[in-house]
Amino acid sequence: MYRDERIKPLVNPILTHCNQWEEDKFPIKKDPKKKGNVIITSSKWEDDDIQIMSKTVKID
Repeated sequence: MYRDERIKPLVNPILTHCNQWEEDKFPIKKDPKKKGNVIITSSKWEDDDIQIMSKTVKID
């Protein structure tokens, strides 16, 4: 986002792994149920497996 002559990221960096992409779970997309929100899907290595999690985030 560009504001006050500076570029500001809308969200923090998102960690992803290849299996997330293979399951068509994209890192960021519009939330169809909440206007002004996005769904962030990330993944992390935990207990010898890759865990995929999603959350809804309000974009200012």
